[in-house]
Amino acid sequence: MMIANMSMTVTKGKMAADLFNFTSMIKVDDAFKPAELLVNLCKKGTGITIQGQLVTDSWFDHNSKQQRYNTKIQMKQMTLAPKTDVTSNAIKSTTTIANDSAPKSLWGGRTAESTTPESPHQAAIAEPKEPMAIAEPWGANTNGLPPLPDNNLNINDSKEPF
Repeated sequence: MMIANMSMTVTKGKMAADLFNFTSMIKVDDAFKPAELLVNLCKKGTGITIQGQLVTDSWFDHNSKQQRYNTKIQMKQMTLAPKTDVTSNAIKSTTTIANDSAPKSLWGGRTAESTTPESPHQAAIAEPKEPMAIAEPWGANTNGLPPLPDNNLNINDSKEPF
């Protein structure tokens, strides 16, 4: 019988991980040898999926005089992630530039000093033709609020409904 005891870190998100202990056992007549595969194929960073059951072992520690527990995953089945070729994942250039060519502008040859708009819409946005008139809410009175009504008027003489 062969036994493989290993620890596995499971990443759950940013800067968070859990550590799990798992055990795999091989009987002499087993055709599937997960413990042997774990020892020979799994290294740090290897993608692996494990199915099994949680097993808790307990014992009494005579030195500390306390009951101790160890929970682990007893592996029933495992799947290794496919191997990836590091060079195939490299980013490849989609353009080629001649060694003797001068660098081109990202803005299509335009510079900050050029004032020629590219389209009529940009021309309309860039410079208005004539200054816009500001609407005055009180008409020609630009001194502030409109004049207040005369308080000397008799309320009954007023033709206004309010």
